[in-house]
Amino acid sequence: MSEPDLARAGLLVAGATVVVSLVSYAYGIVLAHWLPGAEYAVFASGQTLLLLAGTAASAAVPWALAKAVRAHPAGTVERRRAMAHALAVGVLGSVPAALVVAAVTAVYAPFDAVAAVAAAVAAIVLSGCAVGWLQGEQRFSRLAALRVAEVVTRVGVGAAAVGLGFGAAGALGAFVVGSVVLLAGGLAARSAGLRAWSDLSWQRGVVRDRERWAETAGLSAVQALLGVVTATDIVLAPVIAGVGPDAAVYQLAAALGRVPLFVAAALAVVAFPRLPSRGVARDMASTYGWLAFPATAVLVTAPPQVLSWLVPAHLSNATTLLPFTALAGLGLGLVTLAATVLQAQEAYRRAVGVLGTALGLMAAGTVLGWYTWGIAVGVCLGALLAAGVLIRTAHLSVPLTSLVTAVVAGTVLWQVSRWTPGWIAATILLGLFSLRMARSPKPAAPGPRLRVLHLGFEDPALPGSGGGAVRTHEMNRRLARDHDITVLTTRWPGCVDRVQDGVRYEHVGIGSGRTHLGRIAGYALALPFVSRRYAADLVVEDFFAPVSSIGAPLWTGRPTLGVVQWLNAREKSRQYRLPFFLVERVGVRTHRKLVTVSDGIAKRLRGMNAAAEVSVVANGVDAAAFDVRAPRGEDVVFVGRLEIAQKGLDLLISAFAAHADRMPGDLVLAGTGPDERRLRALAVEHGVERRVRFLGWVSGVAKYRLYAAARVVAVPSRFETFGMVALEAAACGSPVVAFDIDCLREVVPATAGVLVPAFDTAGYGRALVDLATDPVRVERLGWSGRHLARAYSWDRLAVDQDRVYRAAVRDWQEG
Repeated sequence: MSEPDLARAGLLVAGATVVVSLVSYAYGIVLAHWLPGAEYAVFASGQTLLLLAGTAASAAVPWALAKAVRAHPAGTVERRRAMAHALAVGVLGSVPAALVVAAVTAVYAPFDAVAAVAAAVAAIVLSGCAVGWLQGEQRFSRLAALRVAEVVTRVGVGAAAVGLGFGAAGALGAFVVGSVVLLAGGLAARSAGLRAWSDLSWQRGVVRDRERWAETAGLSAVQALLGVVTATDIVLAPVIAGVGPDAAVYQLAAALGRVPLFVAAALAVVAFPRLPSRGVARDMASTYGWLAFPATAVLVTAPPQVLSWLVPAHLSNATTLLPFTALAGLGLGLVTLAATVLQAQEAYRRAVGVLGTALGLMAAGTVLGWYTWGIAVGVCLGALLAAGVLIRTAHLSVPLTSLVTAVVAGTVLWQVSRWTPGWIAATILLGLFSLRMARSPKPAAPGPRLRVLHLGFEDPALPGSGGGAVRTHEMNRRLARDHDITVLTTRWPGCVDRVQDGVRYEHVGIGSGRTHLGRIAGYALALPFVSRRYAADLVVEDFFAPVSSIGAPLWTGRPTLGVVQWLNAREKSRQYRLPFFLVERVGVRTHRKLVTVSDGIAKRLRGMNAAAEVSVVANGVDAAAFDVRAPRGEDVVFVGRLEIAQKGLDLLISAFAAHADRMPGDLVLAGTGPDERRLRALAVEHGVERRVRFLGWVSGVAKYRLYAAARVVAVPSRFETFGMVALEAAACGSPVVAFDIDCLREVVPATAGVLVPAFDTAGYGRALVDLATDPVRVERLGWSGRHLARAYSWDRLAVDQDRVYRAAVRDWQEG
């Protein structure tokens, strides 16, 4: 199976696991409404034991088979023996497992419930064989479908049994029916069951295979003990508090708070076959962070009135316990991930030892909590301490200090949310803070080839894309000779993920990106989560309108460098009357490493963030621009995005119209943009619609020929961060007329063009006429401009950019 196929299969199984967990979760909530308190306490404890028995059964057998499949091809004796061994584990292990779980259930439950649990455990363990066959044969679609079918059948039969008056015993007995569906469906695959039974009957060595039994025993022991750890509080609650309302209240709160544990279980299923490969444990912990921490934030901060529709009236006190049970679920999820890493390392004894410590902490927290602050608080403390122990032992990349900080922040926000209606804001804040807590670990020392993840909001293939996209690609295609570069860019209709000039472009976001606002908003919302899927030694954030930075260093958890080609949120704030500049200010201050394209922008950045190290690496010009030759024409040419607020095209049309009768040629506007219709209307309003031509989008050699043929290239921008159009025009041998503003002042010296006092429309018109009617001066400025532009070589500038990249990674490691 290829890597892409394996990834898709993993996502399929993970999706099925999530569906099973959510349906089981919802089923428990519904039964909390249907069953009396005492009955629900029996069901909740029994369901927890059965789910944990299923976890152990579905891990021990399939995980061992997955390893055998990777080592031995289909049809070999070794693989057949591994499958036969799995069947032996199911047959021989179902009876003792059923007896042990039944003995635990008998402490608090009546006989009919005990019998239902025992039968269900045996069926669940046997169904683990079917899961093993399907994983061993890599029939993941069938496995996913059967898992969903199993839970749907179980819920349907259980609901019917409760409706007919069989109570908790009927709901628990439904597990038997669901397991039969899974077992029959799995063994029906290519008569796997008959073939395996045949193998078992004639291969005497299967049952005596000590190596396989040792591996299976290790996995089973760890999974069983993990199950006991994560179920201790739910099982002990009715034992300590008695089978009644108090236990039921806690068990419902605990069930609601187990969402992070379900997330961890799904991640463990997918990640285990790839463990202990380098980076997989880190990615698993990171994914858990951005999935489980925000979910915990919602549970912690949600007020009782929001949860009232989930909780029946007779168990309404569960809402007051939910913040503590949610944090306990977060800790138990971390315990699960750490135990998975230890199993992948085959460190079974170490795993059993630390899980034994965790079990002691959970039991002690449950008992101590009952006699002091309440079971929920005691279990919360026990779970978090257990998480700390397991994280440290497995070297899982989740900082314990970050976890503690998140817990403190969650508790504070929960207290605040009790007396203010701003609980939604508190949830968002905790969710964002959690992204910071779930940071990826520091990468290994940078090697000669870096993995660079470039957050480049604009695809150069998007019609109407600007100079920022050009710079991103021109730099990256040169750096891709020495580094692996992936650019995450916005979605737009017709976009296609691709590899271009050695650079991988992948489109991310929410929605299809039909509008500019939707494209940018969807990209910004999705980026903190999607970016975590990609391994990277360095993350590069391109600043973009209208907010500049979205604070990437806060959530990447990796060395992060800001590339500043745009820093004009204040102008956008005036345009849209929204405080974009405040977001820009905060975003700039999150960065410690910045690279920009001009000294003017560098000065502004240092003023906004004195602690940042700011480097200047200018934009370059394509070598092809110097080779283009075209007969000199008479037109004034503008190339760029047709946007009034930044590009100043309203000023240009006004200036041209005032002197149109003296201009030898027309005004040519090449590009696309949001204000094209308004610009056409302006040309009509000024009476020059016959003298203003709209060419549409031009690029490549066609663009350079347009520059070279121009009498004058107009750059009427109100603000810029560099002025790439001016530099490209100079490289093509055409003079530029621009306003005297920061950045343009650096690339339009008097030897290459004319600078007009900022926004002096009359002066701009005069400068156009004077230059357009003086062909000798045009040629002189054009020749000088070519000489100036040769200093801006993309190849040389890419070397400078590479130096900044390596320094950012090195400083991160040393810091």
